[in-house]
Amino acid sequence: MSVQQERRKYPRTDINWPVLIRDTIGAKVAEIENLSGRGALIRSHIPFMPKDKFKLHIMVPGHRPVNLKAEVAWLQVSCAQDSALPCGMGVRFLRISKRDFSCLAQIVNEHNGETVAPEKL
Repeated sequence: MSVQQERRKYPRTDINWPVLIRDTIGAKVAEIENLSGRGALIRSHIPFMPKDKFKLHIMVPGHRPVNLKAEVAWLQVSCAQDSALPCGMGVRFLRISKRDFSCLAQIVNEHNGETVAPEKL
């Protein structure tokens, strides 16, 4: 049995937090499944397409919301086959303030039980 190597460049942490997605049509509630300082896996019942851009408001427990601009990088293939499950989409963060980035860096570090310099997130 081979060990699969992590291909991600930045550390991620598993979480289950609500997120508000705002696009030109309106606002949608979804859930973040995992998070890094540069992107996230979001589950949503509303389908998005790669390259779609929107404002993201991450509802961080015990903190103020983290606000940023994001873009869909990829979609979970099985999403279209099973409408009972929320769609998974990988998003990359396009624009984030230093304050919000530091907040995400702290959260990832705390959840992973390690200290990673913010520039590595």
